[in-house]
Amino acid sequence: MTTVPQITCTQRRLKLACLYIATYIMNVSDFFMAELGIRWSIAVKADVLMVLPKDKERKKSRRDYREKKTKHIIVPDTIDFVEKRKLCEEETVDRGSDLCMYIVTWNMNGKVACHDLVKLLGRKRENFDFYVVGLQEAPHGDIASLIQKALGHDYSKVSIAIIQSLQLYIFGKKYWDPLIRDVRVDKIRSGGLGGVVRRQKGAVAISFHFIHASFIFISCHLAPHENNVEERNSQYQRISQTIFSDSQKRMQINPLGFPKKETKVITPTSLETSDMVVWLGDLNYRVEGSRKSVAFLINQNLQQLQAKDQLSREAKKGEIFHGFCEGPLSFRPTYKYDIGTDNYDTSAKRRVPSWTDRILYKINSPAIMKAHVEEYDCIESIKGSDHRPVKVHLYIKFRRPLMHALNEQLSHTAYSLFKNCM
Repeated sequence: MTTVPQITCTQRRLKLACLYIATYIMNVSDFFMAELGIRWSIAVKADVLMVLPKDKERKKSRRDYREKKTKHIIVPDTIDFVEKRKLCEEETVDRGSDLCMYIVTWNMNGKVACHDLVKLLGRKRENFDFYVVGLQEAPHGDIASLIQKALGHDYSKVSIAIIQSLQLYIFGKKYWDPLIRDVRVDKIRSGGLGGVVRRQKGAVAISFHFIHASFIFISCHLAPHENNVEERNSQYQRISQTIFSDSQKRMQINPLGFPKKETKVITPTSLETSDMVVWLGDLNYRVEGSRKSVAFLINQNLQQLQAKDQLSREAKKGEIFHGFCEGPLSFRPTYKYDIGTDNYDTSAKRRVPSWTDRILYKINSPAIMKAHVEEYDCIESIKGSDHRPVKVHLYIKFRRPLMHALNEQLSHTAYSLFKNCM
């Protein structure tokens, strides 16, 4: 006769407790599930708790994934200037996308004002899932607290990376917190005395996994002056080859920015293996030409002016930013202004206006996600620095249905809780 194993009172209580905890997790997650239009059912079979989408939604998602997977995808060799849209500025955001990111970079020129930081984060903040704020020449002060206060209680800090005046902040909606993991920070300094005068050159970076996708965000401040193109290229190469590369010794940089000695680069780099890379900052690439000719083109033909942009030229030559995308340069050059005015540099130097402040992105895994620019523009209303801030609304859609990934993540969490109590 087969003996039926007896379940003790303690075991029964543990199973009921685990079921209660797992159900509680589902209830907590309902808030952000509703944002994505996903309905869930809980099934308990053979002592296994599973979280499943409704059948019709599951079948539709699998069919969409098979259809999208068959599409041919082309990755650009140099910078691809993408079309500008403005979906995220509308009152109702298209929830067919999975994430909407607000990304902004600003060289603060050592000054900060609370009202400028509020303007920096834009309006209708509830529309954005993540805020990425890159600052150069940032002054002393608790900027993280100012950003948190401006964003409100719906957002929480993902991570912060700081080298003196070179800073990067990422905040996200609180309901995404359980799906963010493996957060890391990296910092790369370049030489010179820039850090002493709050003009630190180099890069700071934050990486993390969101569900099944990996992201890297880099904020940098490269070498100044029009004739230092090769130095900027060298700094870009060093950052791209060594960021988050723990297995290799990094190159030492002399005060001019050139490497003192070469190191053997391990491939692929982190920038190649991450699903998405976003690069922002004061890249300091200038517009070549006389002040008079550039001023004329600013008022008459920005597209023709772009042909004189050093960053665009170097990218076309294959020196920098392989496969990156950037929104159209349909805004006026962001440097150098007389502080507090709309006038370009009227000092004796009369610097040539340039697009020094940029935001670019790269998709390394087009089978996993796609992205496009909703808005790429400068913020003309912020005049507290000799730079204008630059922002982009980045609209991301996962090719693999997001609810499948959420199902896997939450099912695994619930199952693990249940199994550990048996």
